[in-house]
Amino acid sequence: MMAKNDEPIDVTPVENNEEGKPKPKTAKATEAKPVKETKTAKTVKTEKATQPEMKDQTKEAAHVSGPILLGAGLLILGIVLLAGELLGFHFWSIMWPFIFIVPGGVLFISSLTSADGHGEGLAILGSMMMMLGAIFLFQYVFHMWASWAYAWALLAPTSIGIAQVVYGKQKNRDGLVKNGTNLIEIGLTMFIIFFIFFELLLNISGKNLIPFGLPAFPVALIVLGLFVILRAILRKK
Repeated sequence: MMAKNDEPIDVTPVENNEEGKPKPKTAKATEAKPVKETKTAKTVKTEKATQPEMKDQTKEAAHVSGPILLGAGLLILGIVLLAGELLGFHFWSIMWPFIFIVPGGVLFISSLTSADGHGEGLAILGSMMMMLGAIFLFQYVFHMWASWAYAWALLAPTSIGIAQVVYGKQKNRDGLVKNGTNLIEIGLTMFIIFFIFFELLLNISGKNLIPFGLPAFPVALIVLGLFVILRAILRKK
């Protein structure tokens, strides 16, 4: 007879493997994750080694292009002057300001391709030389040497600002562009104010720039007012 609280015993045979042991539970198959490609130490080392080489090549090219441009500019200027002397036309009487314009232009262009920290300085020097030559050329052609009373504002700070704007845009330096824009605005403002005072009011060059014999002071106020309006419109844009 079975005892009162005894439970029936399960006599189902257990499946055994070849050794008579129960089969172990197998883990579920998991999807294989793609292995991310990693750079080997050799590849990283090679990339680091090539970066300085590329920078050195860029600097070397910039150092070579600067003297080449300068030499080419001087060569062209010399050929033109020599041809003028041989043909009996004295270019020197009108072309002497180009001894500032040509080298200044070469320096300015070479600064835009420069990869070192001296590019901004070269751009400013080149811009000032070109502006100086342009002022000399204007004064010689129109015989207005007294215009230095106000033309200096174009040399500095205006030409400095022009160099900073062009160089800053070339090198993606927004701060330099903003600073150059402010210098240009200051320089042109000073130039206009002193031009009105010395040329329109005092007539220091003796050119009588006010037409039809109009009174100087009202014309000066009109020119100044137009400048202020134009400046305000450009600032809004």
